[in-house]
Amino acid sequence: MIPYQRAQQRFKGKNVLIMGLGLLGGGVGDTRFFCDLGANVRVTDQKNPDQLQSSVQALSGYPIEFFFGDQPTDSVQWADFIVRNPSVPETHPLLVEAERGNKTIIMRSSLFCELSQVPVIGITGTRGKTTTTMMIYALAQALSEKKVLLGGNIAGISDLELIKEIEDPNEYLAVMELSSWQLQGFAKAKLSPHISVITNLYPDHQNRYPSLQAYYQDKRNIITHQSDQDFAVLNESQSELHEWATKIASQTRWFSASRLPETVLLQVPGEHNCQNAAAALEVGKILGYSEVDCVSVLNNFHGVPYRLETIAKKNQVTYINDTTSTTPTAGEVALMSCPNPPILILGGADKNLPLETYATAINIRTKFVILLPGSGTDRIKPLIVSTLIRGEAVSMKEAVGLAEENASAGDTVLLSPGFASFGLFNNEFDRGDQFNQCVQELP
Repeated sequence: MIPYQRAQQRFKGKNVLIMGLGLLGGGVGDTRFFCDLGANVRVTDQKNPDQLQSSVQALSGYPIEFFFGDQPTDSVQWADFIVRNPSVPETHPLLVEAERGNKTIIMRSSLFCELSQVPVIGITGTRGKTTTTMMIYALAQALSEKKVLLGGNIAGISDLELIKEIEDPNEYLAVMELSSWQLQGFAKAKLSPHISVITNLYPDHQNRYPSLQAYYQDKRNIITHQSDQDFAVLNESQSELHEWATKIASQTRWFSASRLPETVLLQVPGEHNCQNAAAALEVGKILGYSEVDCVSVLNNFHGVPYRLETIAKKNQVTYINDTTSTTPTAGEVALMSCPNPPILILGGADKNLPLETYATAINIRTKFVILLPGSGTDRIKPLIVSTLIRGEAVSMKEAVGLAEENASAGDTVLLSPGFASFGLFNNEFDRGDQFNQCVQELP
């Protein structure tokens, strides 16, 4: 039975509640998928229809019941299956009600693995997981004889809709970026990818987790259910991963930037990208690709949008978009990647993470700082040398304008906020898009 037929057999005629429509495409794709299977579909989201206008319009013509804002609990009783968007926390009242009623709660990425039966390379970590995912995807696309699917925590992609393409799972390979929340779905389904990569572990998301160990435990799910036929590709420099490696059944492969061949000449800057390339190269070896071929692909890798991406050079000033820097650690990495102290656009919503080390890096490694509003900004501002702060903007347009006013020939303006985007922006991609637009509008 092909995967799509398997999905029809399971969901046709069933009541499916989609929790979290969102704006990045995953919720829209999930909704289309279950509608196309012949399920009865309801969609809930705490945002209002105006905020979700693009997603609602994308589903025009589908027989869907929408519930915005306050979400009625009777939808939980109605549902045979509840599809949880990764952005919806486990503590959401509807999910608590569903658990109490023994309802089946599923998540898109783990359900894709279960239904498709395609071998999966899964990548997680606090930093570097998107770039590492795209490096591995580039390797597989160039060197694999199989058709390669890209999924997981990638904007604009619904893993479930990829199932429609698959007839013979043995002819496919899937490369998936997996967040800690997506890995909660893997834990519930008792699944782990065939090849699992953990790029690194640093404090993050402490606004959503009760402790750092709870966050790490979700990351650990990527290797928990592997067998001795599977592979765990782990960062050699992190002691926590060495401890985890003693308690898993899979074959362990360690990566380190120090082991990269001298022939690796990356076009993306920074020591962190050497680490990402080392992880990708180790996966390439597991897949049977030659080192020479892997190095050739990695040397031609041009990076990922929104991650230390050079947007423009105007009036001899370079503008770099690193909007996916949503933690202090990410902000520090970005500063380390700049050869000269940049004008830093900083700030946003707090994640309850330590700020002292980041503030020290800002004080040492920046020329000037422009602040965006947010609860995280309020916490870090007193830790920054006051003479470095050249303005507090209320919009991205004002922030870019202040940066330009303070820039001289040869300077770099770096958007690397170090905090979440909520409040002023819809998400970090909206923040990055606004930065790009404002830079392009500069004279």
